[in-house]
Amino acid sequence: MSYKIHLSTNCFLFMKHNTYFWQHKLECQTIKIKNMDIKELLDQFTLFDSAKGQRAELPAVEGNYIVVLKAGCNIPDVLGNFKYTEISLHGVDYRVLYTGIASDLKRRIWTNHLHGNGGNSTLRKTLGSLFGYQKIPRDKNYQINKKTKFGAEDEKNLTAWMERNLLFAYLANDKNDELESFLIDSLLPPLNVEGSKAATLQRVHELRCDK
Repeated sequence: MSYKIHLSTNCFLFMKHNTYFWQHKLECQTIKIKNMDIKELLDQFTLFDSAKGQRAELPAVEGNYIVVLKAGCNIPDVLGNFKYTEISLHGVDYRVLYTGIASDLKRRIWTNHLHGNGGNSTLRKTLGSLFGYQKIPRDKNYQINKKTKFGAEDEKNLTAWMERNLLFAYLANDKNDELESFLIDSLLPPLNVEGSKAATLQRVHELRCDK
């Protein structure tokens, strides 16, 4: 079985026999990505800094995104000993925190992650849990959905921290489930929960108070 992911007008990523390849449609050449060497894939991502950018810059289309720490920034030291995966994005090295998929990149990154609450953003809930913020019911249906968020002041502080410390790298494509699995397996992001194989997974569950 093979998967083909449309990335641009002349470039595709596809998987065959558990190996990922690049195929450039116009040039008709195939470039093998060996193990963790995914530079050509990462070069397709666009960086977004919410401290400088605006909502309008993000595309309202489906795709994938990677969350990285800005240079010199750190998360609270509560996950124990683990090794970050470092990636190069447009010539600069960053430490990976999280990767996700979105049916609408603008809504997911800007509305849910950066300006939402812990009840509608896995990333926000995990980050807030690292800071030790107290969880409260997200809405009146808590007894049914068990969704939690943080208090208004904590959510405000979390948004400010994210703007100071995080960057989002996104890639619009229409086969984001396959690419998400590849990114999780390759980058081992420490804050991912679903599908994660990172050494931090158990500790993240404990801090989030996941069932």
